[in-house]
Order: sequence, then structure tokens, then C-alpha cells
Amino acid sequence: MFTPPARSFTFPSPPSVEMFTHPQTPTKTPAPNTQPLKIQKFIGRKTGTHLVGLKGGVSMREVIDDLFKAVKEDDAKIGAKWESINAFSGTFGPESLKFLCGCSRVSYIEESGYVSTPASPRLQCSFQFQTLAHPQERD
Repeated sequence: MFTPPARSFTFPSPPSVEMFTHPQTPTKTPAPNTQPLKIQKFIGRKTGTHLVGLKGGVSMREVIDDLFKAVKEDDAKIGAKWESINAFSGTFGPESLKFLCGCSRVSYIEESGYVSTPASPRLQCSFQFQTLAHPQERD
């Protein structure tokens, strides 16, 4: 009977931790945006309102309070507030838009507009199929 010679195998030692660490690079904090925001325009029929999105961690109440302190009372009217996306909409005059565009706590400003879709050809097809499938009900 043949017995193979015993072989020993040693696993290589695991690589050292230093092999996987990356040198620390100093991170630069971005400079505050000194340029005023540009309002994102809507192509089509506009509603006359704007959506104002705030940066993360910014208090919506504080921004709205500061807005009303900075402009005339009739220059801004808040329409809706969305806490989940930290945004609000409203009708804003030129002074209000200038204030919001220059506010460092605002992330974006968009014009609101109407969106419409053409009639679906699928609906027309299903109606035609129904009338063809039941000709006796088509009086």
C-alpha cells in the first residue's frame, strides 16, 4: 500500500494593518458661497410661486422669520411647508427673492409651473377593445 509522504503547508501571515491604512490628508472646509443663488427657471406655464429648499439642519422657522423681518410684509406669502424635505413654497416679490437668493441657508429656489400630459393612447385602445368585445352593448 502506498502512503504519500506527509507535507506540511504553512499559511502566509496576514498582512499588517499598516498596509491598509491610508495617510491622513488634511481636509479643507469649503468656502461659504458668496455668490447669490440662481433661481431655477420653469419652461412652460408658471404658477407665480417658488419652491425654496433649505440646507440640512437649517431651521425652516428661523429662515421664514428672518425673511419677514428683512422685507415688507406684503412682499412674501408662504403657501405650504414640507418638513420632510426641509422646503417651503410661496409667492415672493423681488425683495423676498433677493433675500432668499443671498441667504446662505438656502440650498435651491425653483419656479413652480403647471405640468400636463397628453391623453394616453392606451385608454383609447382599451375603450375600443371593450366596444369590440361586447358589440351588443354598443347601442
